[in-house]
This record gives sequence, structure tokens and C-alpha cells, in this order.
Amino acid sequence: MEAHAGSDTRPFLSIITRTQGRRPHTLVEVLTCLTAQTDTDFELLILGHRLDAAGRAVVDRAIADAPRWMQQRIRQIDVNDGNRTRPLNVGLAAALGEYIAVLDDDDAVFGHWVETFHDLARANSGKVLRALAALQSVDSVAVRGVPGLRAEGSPEAFYPARFDFFDHMLENRSPPVSLAIPREAFHDLGVRYDETLTTTEDWDFLMRCISVCGIGNAPEISSIDRWWGVGESSRTVHHKDEWVVNHHKIWDKWNAEPFAMPAGNVRPLIEVLEQRERFRAELRRLSDGGVRVDIPAAMLEPDGWLTPNRARAQVQHILESTSWRVSAPLRSIQALLGISYRHELARIGSMTADEADLLAIRLRQSISWRITAPLRRLSVLRGRYRETARK
Repeated sequence: MEAHAGSDTRPFLSIITRTQGRRPHTLVEVLTCLTAQTDTDFELLILGHRLDAAGRAVVDRAIADAPRWMQQRIRQIDVNDGNRTRPLNVGLAAALGEYIAVLDDDDAVFGHWVETFHDLARANSGKVLRALAALQSVDSVAVRGVPGLRAEGSPEAFYPARFDFFDHMLENRSPPVSLAIPREAFHDLGVRYDETLTTTEDWDFLMRCISVCGIGNAPEISSIDRWWGVGESSRTVHHKDEWVVNHHKIWDKWNAEPFAMPAGNVRPLIEVLEQRERFRAELRRLSDGGVRVDIPAAMLEPDGWLTPNRARAQVQHILESTSWRVSAPLRSIQALLGISYRHELARIGSMTADEADLLAIRLRQSISWRITAPLRRLSVLRGRYRETARK
């Protein structure tokens, strides 16, 4: 094993692990994985988020069962406020390492996980480091009363081996367990997690870090990103509409402020633009030859690529409203009957202004919106009462 750096120097890697103490068997496995690292130049920050007595007992027991040398690398930090994003910023602020990685309490890393990042850092100092993670579906099971994990399938090479900046502009294709961020991104450049986001906060943080730091990539699998087929996870706790809203919030934020491309991406961008021009030229050729091609106008006209802010804001206002959130159970029942807005919401980024306006009208005519009308009227009356009282 490579020796841990002494107290007079920074550890190479600070590892942030959020936990609510609800999965003791996976937290124990995380500590077991870290105990087996070939490179032990790291510290572990366990961020207990809103721990109750049972959850605290789970964390304390897991740490007590770890080897003594491992215990010496662990710091426990309680976070009793904020949403699931809050512990990440607390952990970043407390981290001492040259690099910082997020290892959730239900993921797993191989023995060379830290070593892979360390090797990458030697050739990519100051850049975001990206290794590969395999994707695997799992479920919790009990064997003679003892909780454990059961794989629901073989590990899959789901994530791309090569990082593509423009692919990642559309959606995140790099789970947190596959990444290590240079401490300068947070401590010197002020890049932090957006605590207004309830999902996709890791995607937003990653892209803003890469835009200022660049990225070093290693096509080697060193971890497992676990997806829970049954039970609670971020995909089940947060409604699909919430994911869509956060997705567009992030795009709007990137659009509203300077957003740099890391080195090496100008030529790929030029290639994309050239492909677009060849595509449009071919459509014109087919059209001039009498061939009818049904292509949405939003795919042809630059002004239609992104919905104008006014039209999109109408939809976003509805999706963020209390009325829409409280009526989510009703939409879940409707979805079973084949009534769903998921497909329209998923393509809002490619809608024209007229299409977005039409979607907003449909949402306002929906049962979810009509049935919560009394709630909105009550909110208006409350606002008028407060204004009168203030005056």
C-alpha cells in the first residue's frame, strides 16, 4: 500500500460520503472498499444528513468496525439543514485534499479507485479527473434476518469511455463516483453545488468545473454506480416533472452567464456546425427534387432550437407551482391509464415558442390544474390580506 500523507501535508484525495444511516449494509461495504485501496493517500468525510438516533447508531457502528488506521482517516460532520445537496457543499468546504471525490453510501469502488485518480492527476494536474464506472441494478435483500445486496444483472459498460463535452451538455453521462474535482475549483474559483436544485446537481457542478478546469480522462473502470430497481432512490423520491424542471433550470443558468468550453472543443463544435449545414443542404436538395420530408421547423431554424425564455417560463412556472406538486399522486394514476405529459416535457428544449405556449395551455386545462384551483385562489387571498395588513 502507498503510505498516507503525513499531517503536515494535504492528503491527495478527500472523499465525501453522504448518508442518512438508512442502509447500514451498503455503508459498511463503502468502508470495506476504502479499506482495500492500494493507494491510501486519502481522508474520508462522512456527512450525516439529518440523522436520527437510529441513523447515528448505524454510522457510529460502521466506523467502530473499521480498522484503526481507517478510523484515523475519517471525520464525521453533521448537517441538519438543507436538501440533499447541502452536505456536498459542507463537505467541499471541510475537505483538505488536493482533489475531492463524492462516494455515495450505496456505490462501490474497486481497490485501484484512488490509485487511478492519483495516476491521472500526475498527467492532468489541476483538471477534473474522470475514470469509468460500470452500471449495475441492485436490490436489498435479507438473508436470515441480515440485510444484504443482490445484483439484479451483470455490470454494464453504460457510460462512454471518452468524455464528450457536447454530449454532456445534453445530459450527464458521468456519475459522481467516476470523478475527482481539484480543490481549487471550489476553494479558489468558487464553483459550488447549486442548493436550489433537488436533482441533477452533480451534472451542473461537473460541467461548471470542467468549463474552468478542463478534464483528464482514463478509460478504465474503477467503480460501480448502483441503480436501485426496488426501494427508495433519487429517481423514486423525486417526480419525473421535477427532473425536467431542474434540467431546464440548469440550461437557463448556463445560458445566462459566461460558460467556457475547455480546450480541445472548438474543432468538435465546428464539425457539429458543418454537419448541420450538410444536413440542411441535403434537405433542400431533396425538396428541390420533389421529395417531401416532414421535419419539424425547430430542427431547421436556429431561432427554434431553444424555446424562447418567455414561452418556456410559462411551462416552468406551472411545473414549479404548489398546485402541480400536490397533484402528483393524481397524475401517477392517470399515467396508468395512458394519460401523461412526460413526452412533451422531455422535448421542451426543442419546442418553438408556439409549441411551448400550446403545452402551457394544455397543462392549465388538465385535471391536475383544474382540481387545485381552490388552492390558488386561497393563495391569492392570502397575498391580498398580507398586503392590506402591511399597508
